[in-house]
Amino acid sequence: METIHQSRQQLVQEMDKAENKYCANRPQVLTIIWLLIQVCVFCLAISSFALSGNAAYVFLGVLITFLAIALSIFGTLILRKHRTTWHHGLLVGVSFMMSMAMLMSAIFAGTRTKCEDTKDSAQAAVCAFSIFLFFFYLIFFILLLKWQDDIIGVDIDAEIGEGQNIESGTEEDTDLKMV
Repeated sequence: METIHQSRQQLVQEMDKAENKYCANRPQVLTIIWLLIQVCVFCLAISSFALSGNAAYVFLGVLITFLAIALSIFGTLILRKHRTTWHHGLLVGVSFMMSMAMLMSAIFAGTRTKCEDTKDSAQAAVCAFSIFLFFFYLIFFILLLKWQDDIIGVDIDAEIGEGQNIESGTEEDTDLKMV
């Protein structure tokens, strides 16, 4: 029975080594994907602000752009400074919802470009960058879920400020008041 357990542990260790061989630096991969998202958001912003025509469609394009910019700002703060479980869950959920919003934006831009005879390059650009962002946000969402143990870190400054003893993990008596 122990040989089966040992062989299973060895198999799991070999699988982990094989997975790490292809993706040894997971935070760097997430950073590259995040930077690709930022480049596409910048291009989407330029093309969305150049839209013309139906006011509702222009509003949709600009609103989606402002949401993507807000996610870019707050996502960067979460990835760099606030690496807690709660913030990670927030980023996972918002990334998935933004992926679905980009899919809807691509559908609206694509049908509008196809249905009208005007050759508006801004609509085609919004459609293209929305498709890119749909895939990038979806990949980012999947990797955030898969590699959550590598992303969630401990904010040492916050724990020291809250009276946490880092070595033992227990709270010390402090004069801090709970709000």
